[in-house]
Amino acid sequence: MTAKFKRRDADFKYKVALEAAKDLRQIKEIAREFQIHPKQVTEWRNRLLEGKDKIFAVRGKQDNSLVAENEELKKIIGKQTLELEYLKKKLKS
Repeated sequence: MTAKFKRRDADFKYKVALEAAKDLRQIKEIAREFQIHPKQVTEWRNRLLEGKDKIFAVRGKQDNSLVAENEELKKIIGKQTLELEYLKKKLKS
């Protein structure tokens, strides 16, 4: 039997990490309250305290500049692929 992981949103992670960073209660108590593993609470707290950029950013979501750049690169690759196929056909003739 495999365990299913719950996806938590950034607000939830921030709330848990902030509660752990306050050091008013033990990690075990916080984990029990939010129904998550104590190691996860500790990891989120450490991320918060380290102040990493986009601490709890959701995987798969990109900012608009990266999406635009990605689309531009796809267009260039498509154009070059068409040119390559055309040149291959011309060489065979």
